[in-house]
Amino acid sequence: MNNNLISRQIEEYISYKKALGYQIKIESQELRRFAAYTVSIGYEGSLTKDIAFQWANS
Repeated sequence: MNNNLISRQIEEYISYKKALGYQIKIESQELRRFAAYTVSIGYEGSLTKDIAFQWANS
């Protein structure tokens, strides 16, 4: 997967939560699916409600 800002932030978040002992398997899958969506549309910015709504409606 290409790394855009959101992809990097999601991977950092997942690593952080796992380091704290959380098992976030389903959440990780959904977050990575969202990151893949942002990569597929060429989105390079930070998280906004508009991009989240676009993904939810896709």
